Amino acid sequence: MATKRIPYGISDFRLLSGEDFYYVDKTRFIGEIEKCPNFLFLIRPRRFGKSLWLSMLELYYDMAMKDKFEELFGRFYIGSHPTPERNSYLILKFNFAMVNPEPEVLEQSFEEHTSICFERFNAKYGHLLGEGYLEGYAQKPNAESRLEYIALCCEQAGLPVYLIIDEYDNFTNVVLSRY
Repeated sequence: MATKRIPYGISDFRLLSGEDFYYVDKTRFIGEIEKCPNFLFLIRPRRFGKSLWLSMLELYYDMAMKDKFEELFGRFYIGSHPTPERNSYLILKFNFAMVNPEPEVLEQSFEEHTSICFERFNAKYGHLLGEGYLEGYAQKPNAESRLEYIALCCEQAGLPVYLIIDEYDNFTNVVLSRY
């Protein structure tokens, strides 16, 4: 019998679900968070599994992952107890740990990170947002206007967005503590 591995530092639920790692199944809490208000703010100590939890939510709610549901969640509680919201959202995810907190490059780094995230979103879902969507997106000059445009187009298409922000305070904590 092979020894299970400890998933220290793993924040990718897809990797964890496909390997033989120790894992405390927290998927039963998905139904509970659906009963909460629309905006959740999760704070826990470092190394507590927040990023892994967000990765799990991303895969669970992503409409593009519907055909992978059994593979990802079949052996977990939620696999046999799915909620009505399963695989019903477009996922827009940011990880602000990727933003360089140095003041002279912070704004540029933020714009570059959000651009990458928006491009990932557009590659995955752009075809669902109507003819002309990508052309309209290309005309938006910054993160603020791109986010507003995406939200408007998703609303007009009747497609709900699940916004996930990991490490939401990463660069701000560095800026506040150093500068």
